[in-house]
Amino acid sequence: MNMDPTRAMMLIQEYNRDPRKFSDKDALFISAMSKELGMPFKKESQPLKKFLYSAGEMATFGMLPDSWEPRSRGEEVYGESTIDAIASGTGSLLGLAGGIGGAYKGARGIFGSQTAKKYGGKAVDALKTADDIALGGRGRGALANVRRQMDFSNIGNIRLTPDDVRFGL
Repeated sequence: MNMDPTRAMMLIQEYNRDPRKFSDKDALFISAMSKELGMPFKKESQPLKKFLYSAGEMATFGMLPDSWEPRSRGEEVYGESTIDAIASGTGSLLGLAGGIGGAYKGARGIFGSQTAKKYGGKAVDALKTADDIALGGRGRGALANVRRQMDFSNIGNIRLTPDDVRFGL
């Protein structure tokens, strides 16, 4: 940086007295100067915002836009403060638990509904009927007839099993 060190130190001290006077861009510049000169820099801390964002991010399985993530002044140069990191980690854990719990309750609600039982039951009945046809009763005879016809047609050494019929092979 090509700034007079005395002027830079005065600017850093002025920032530390009242950070609200400076824009985020100015704060980034001043934080870089303070690190280069080895001077203290008053980092901003936003533990509640970090906690809430992390909880929401995990609860929605990453659906929140990154532009919503709170950034603290000085974080780019000095890294995240300890309290912000703890708040963010705690929010992530609670958000993950909330997201999994919400997904579980949602799935129970969907599969426990009368509509799901009605149409789900019909699907299960259809699968059972298909399984009965493929493996039992008249289905077994139909499969034997197909094998017999293939043998008489001299198709070759093709062998179907009940699993081939059940899975559509």
